[in-house]
Amino acid sequence: MSSYTDELDVSPFNDKMTLWILKSTFTYVIGELDGDERVIVPNGFVTDFATTKVVKWLIPPTGVYGKACVVHDYLCDYKTITLKDGSTRTCTRKEGDYIFLEAMGVSKVNPILKYALFGAVRIYAVLTNKK
Repeated sequence: MSSYTDELDVSPFNDKMTLWILKSTFTYVIGELDGDERVIVPNGFVTDFATTKVVKWLIPPTGVYGKACVVHDYLCDYKTITLKDGSTRTCTRKEGDYIFLEAMGVSKVNPILKYALFGAVRIYAVLTNKK
């Protein structure tokens, strides 16, 4: 089963606390725990967690889905998956969105919220032609 192998350690990056910076590397293993693919988010990466500006009152930027959001933000920015041997491969936006869905499952996000967030990122990808 997929898993996070590190604790998420962040600090505020700006005064409004809308951006956060990773204080240490954060790793998510895709698929099986002994699988070949990982998302390695490096120390110093800046995230906004969930981009929920319009519905912040309903879905705050941080929550049980926070770790999955960091993984997704990294994949959207860098489109890079690290293989077990240390080499990397590129992933598509769509693949990154599905990894986000998987990671939210690992975080035990309520299914209704999980699919709402997944639907939102897929709609955004289609509307902005980042399929």
